Amino acid sequence: MKSRSILMLALLGAGLFFQAYSHAADVKRYPVSDFYKLDSFNTIKISPTGEFLAATVPQENRTVLIILRLSDMKMTGKVVLQEKAHVTNFNWANNQRILFTAAMKIGRLSEPKGLLAIYGVNADGSKQGLLNDGYVISEMLADDENVLVNTNNLFRKDAAIAQRMNVLTGITNGLPVYAPEQNCELKANALGDVHFAECRYSQKITQRLFFKANPKDEWQLLNKQEETNQLVEIMGYSADSKKAYFQIGEEKGPDGVYEFDMATKKKTLLMRDDNVDPESVLTSPIDGGIFAIRFNDGLPRTSFINKNDPYAMDLKKLLNAFPEDDVFPTSYTKDGQRGVYVVRSDTRPAEFYLYDRGTGNVSIIASSASWLKSEDMAVMTPVKYKARDGLEINAFLTIPRGSRGKNLPVIINPHGGPFTIYDSWGFNNETQMLANRGYAVLQVNFRGSGNYGKEFLTAGYHGWGRVMQDDLTDATK
Repeated sequence: MKSRSILMLALLGAGLFFQAYSHAADVKRYPVSDFYKLDSFNTIKISPTGEFLAATVPQENRTVLIILRLSDMKMTGKVVLQEKAHVTNFNWANNQRILFTAAMKIGRLSEPKGLLAIYGVNADGSKQGLLNDGYVISEMLADDENVLVNTNNLFRKDAAIAQRMNVLTGITNGLPVYAPEQNCELKANALGDVHFAECRYSQKITQRLFFKANPKDEWQLLNKQEETNQLVEIMGYSADSKKAYFQIGEEKGPDGVYEFDMATKKKTLLMRDDNVDPESVLTSPIDGGIFAIRFNDGLPRTSFINKNDPYAMDLKKLLNAFPEDDVFPTSYTKDGQRGVYVVRSDTRPAEFYLYDRGTGNVSIIASSASWLKSEDMAVMTPVKYKARDGLEINAFLTIPRGSRGKNLPVIINPHGGPFTIYDSWGFNNETQMLANRGYAVLQVNFRGSGNYGKEFLTAGYHGWGRVMQDDLTDATK
C-alpha cells in the first residue's frame, strides 16, 4: 500500500491537507491522530464451551494475543511475541488450547511475511511456543486432541504430507497422506479426510488438481490448467462430505462456484455473480459444511447454499437486525449455541457481538474503534464508469458528511498491489480522515485488480503505468 502513504506525504508537504475543510458541512472535526490510532481488536473468537474469548490486539510494533474469561472479561493469558512479530490468525483447538500463526512486519503499512509454523498456548497463558512447521488444514471437529497439518516430507524435497498433530505437544502421529507431486497443498474436510491436492508451478503460472474419492485411493489428475486454461480451487465441502465446492476461473467474467459430486466426479455450476468473484465461505460449526458464499459486489452480499441450515437462518436474522451493515460470524461454541459476529459498515468500525441461539439475545462485546462515531463518518457509495476503451470500471466514492457533493476537491486514492489487490466497501480510516477534512475520495478498482474475474485481472498485465494509469486518469476526468 505504498502508493497511499506516499500520497499522504505529498498532501502534507504541499500544504493542501487542511485547506479543503471549508468545503465540508459543519460536522465534528476529529484530530487526524484519531483516524490513525490502532484498533482495540483485530478479531475476537469464542472458545468451544463458551468459557473464554481470545482476541488479537495490535500494537505499534507487534500484535499480541489475549485470552479473556467471558464471565468477568478478566485476562487469563497473553502471548507477546518479539518486536516486529505479529499473531496473524488463531483458532481454538479445544477449550483450553489455542493454535496460532505469526508473521514478521517492519512498519505499520508494510506487507507481513508469514512464518510457516504452528504455535500454541493454553487459555491461562501457559505452554506457549512453537509446535511444528507447516499449517493446519483441518480442525478435525470430532477430535479435541489433534488437528491435521500440512508439512513438508523430509525424505522428498518440497513434497507435502498431511498428518495428525497433537495440539499440546506438536508431535505428529498416525499414518501420513502423501502429496502426489512437489509444491502441493493438501485439502481436507472437517473430519480430517484428505481428498484434494492443489499443486502449483509458479514459473509456468499453472496448476494441477488431484483428487481421491476415498483417503486410501490413489491420486487421480482432475484438472491440468495448461490444457483446460482453468484454475480450480477448493472452497470446502458439504455437511456429509459427499460433495465439494470449487471456485473456477472462467474465460470471461467472474469466477463461478461449482458443486462437485465426489462419487461421479460431475461438476455443476451452483452460482455465479454477474460482476465479482466469490470472496469467502461460511461453514457450520457442527459439521463443517458450507452453508453460504460471500460476495463483495459493491456492498457485501451473502448467498446461501442451504437456506434451511440453522446457521443460515441465524445469519438472516442478524442481517435483518443490522440492515445497513455487513454481518458475519468469526466463531461458535462447539455445540453451536453461541457465536461471535462482526458487524461493520462504511461508517461503522468493526464491532463484535455475542449471539445466543437459545434466547435470541445479541449483546455487544467490544468495538474496534469506539472513539470514531458512526454518525460523524462519511458514506461510501459504489459507482461505475467507462474507461476510454469502453471497459466498465468499479469504484467507491466517499463524500464528506453533510455535503451535497458539489465543488469539492477530489482525491483519487489507488490501492496497492497493484495486481489481485482490490478496494472493497467498508470502513477505511484514511478515507474517513480525508472526508472529515472536506475531500471527496474516489477509490478505483482499475484493470488488474482482483475480484472481477480472470479477464479483468489479465487486462492489466503489462499495463503498469499504461492502461492501468489510464483508468485512474479517466476516473479523474
